[in-house]
Amino acid sequence: MQLGDVLDVVDLDVQTASIEINRVEIDSRLCEPGTLFFAVPGESVHGASFVDDAVRRGAVAGGGERQGASRGSPRTRSRDTVARPS
Repeated sequence: MQLGDVLDVVDLDVQTASIEINRVEIDSRLCEPGTLFFAVPGESVHGASFVDDAVRRGAVAGGGERQGASRGSPRTRSRDTVARPS
């Protein structure tokens, strides 16, 4: 699937929308090349703190309630949390 398929309600340019996604994760430790990482609130730390780790592990894009520190990977911000598909 492509990023534009997952984030069809977000206005993305053609190049960003065509990024290939092979999985969606909310745990940066499980990210691998082709992962879309969503930063969600945790019990004690917000997932946005782990955006850099997710990118180092291969995440090609990320999103969540607040913007993480990583540069160079597409990101989106939303008030809504997106659930990880089964």
